Amino acid sequence: MPAARLHKVRKNFTDYQAALTEPLATPVQAVRLAGDLTGKKVVILGAGTIGLLTLIAARRAGVAKIVRTGHRRRNRLRDHYRAGADQRPR
Repeated sequence: MPAARLHKVRKNFTDYQAALTEPLATPVQAVRLAGDLTGKKVVILGAGTIGLLTLIAARRAGVAKIVRTGHRRRNRLRDHYRAGADQRPR
């Protein structure tokens, strides 16, 4: 890995926070590119880590309703609903 591609992690970051920095960048950028989402309804495709982080970024951007798709595993569903998902498609 070229040194130019590496970034120092702040001393006050936990290992957990540092590990989520890169996966969180994609959802944050997606929400920014979507423009003003205040009061809108969005669909998030996928229930993995990126889907969950996208859900959190969208909620913080003011989305009114979130429909999520993906896994039917209970732990993934639970995590999404705890993070603010409203429903999944029928």
